[in-house]
Amino acid sequence: MMGVNMPVRSSGREISGRERTRNCDCRLASDGKDQEASAGPRAPTPPSYLEHKFISRAQDEGRSHMAVFFDPAESIRAAHACAPVYAERLLARRVLFVPSDGSAPLETVYQASNFMHLCGVSYNNISALTFWNLAISHRLPVAGLHANNRGVVAKREVLSTLVRIDEKGTIMISNPELPGRTQADAVCASLPYAVGYRDSKSGMHPCTSLKLPDARMAGSRNIVMVLKTRPEEAVYSVISKSLRAPIPRSMTAR
Repeated sequence: MMGVNMPVRSSGREISGRERTRNCDCRLASDGKDQEASAGPRAPTPPSYLEHKFISRAQDEGRSHMAVFFDPAESIRAAHACAPVYAERLLARRVLFVPSDGSAPLETVYQASNFMHLCGVSYNNISALTFWNLAISHRLPVAGLHANNRGVVAKREVLSTLVRIDEKGTIMISNPELPGRTQADAVCASLPYAVGYRDSKSGMHPCTSLKLPDARMAGSRNIVMVLKTRPEEAVYSVISKSLRAPIPRSMTAR
């Protein structure tokens, strides 16, 4: 009769329908394993959607880590090489960037303590002023040096250009929209390299160095004239970039 588990006699005992079904399942499973063995090794199961996302993210982070690999010795070499240039061209001076459109110029100030911010590195127990003194004397220690952010390699690459910003600057931007979490009140750039400035009571001080896209940014103004003072002076008497008109004799730093 259909649908009724009839006892089956085997090996001297009765086997119920439930046991017969279980035995069949075991034989099928065994047959499947034999077929797999004869077919050779099974291809790996593709990762699930979440596993795929996790693997992709790990690979991206690995590539990103390699792209921003921080070598303290390289950063120190760059700082030692650029400190004398900073001292000669910018230290204790005011630099005035004059735009081509007749709008207000940008006055910037460069102190010894600003140099560390351009390098993108720091120490836990060394101040910015001490950093400068060690850099100019080529005595920065490798031990304890750490990167301020993931852009440290880019900062190292642009440093040699930015310590010559008084000569290299081609555009200026007020209140720029910068990538990531970088903030500055103004930027002077020789694209793609740029110095970011923060406003203070004593003027615009360099606070960061950047590598920007090559494309011209919104609000950019061309720089046609760059003037600067002599160290510790207030009168703009030095021409760093060609200009269209003579320097007014009354032009002094604020």
